[in-house]
Amino acid sequence: MRDWGGRAMNMKRKMTRYSLTNFIRFLEVVWQERLVKKQTLQQWQEAISEFQNILSLDEVADLRCLDIQHLSSRYVDFLVDNRNSITPWRIYQLKNGLMQGVGDFIAYTINPNEYKRCARLALAKHIYLQKKARVAAAVLPLPAIRASETRVSSGVQ
Repeated sequence: MRDWGGRAMNMKRKMTRYSLTNFIRFLEVVWQERLVKKQTLQQWQEAISEFQNILSLDEVADLRCLDIQHLSSRYVDFLVDNRNSITPWRIYQLKNGLMQGVGDFIAYTINPNEYKRCARLALAKHIYLQKKARVAAAVLPLPAIRASETRVSSGVQ
């Protein structure tokens, strides 16, 4: 069993498909498959590592029962008790990282094939739009020629 933050994962609570252990595996899979950007993965890892020490046994067993707002309040209380400080911006970043990571984890757990397809479609669309933008930037617009400019003046008015 993996020891995650000093907490043995062989708890009496029944682990579900949505457990913290499976979330960690999910992070490994999405990185190996390159389904998320490195920066996104780092935000998710950072958020879960910050919040892991204050997760209840029920939350560790099933991440679907997380109340992010309540969890962030407990996190601030934990920091205050340990005489540490944190900025509101940092709390906001951690909360968003955790929400995004857990949301993607739940979507992946429900249907891994659809998660991959959607991620690949989004990547393909992004690449297509980048190439389209490069092509559009490479093509220089021709000056507009008005019909009155194309007539040769005959000198008669």
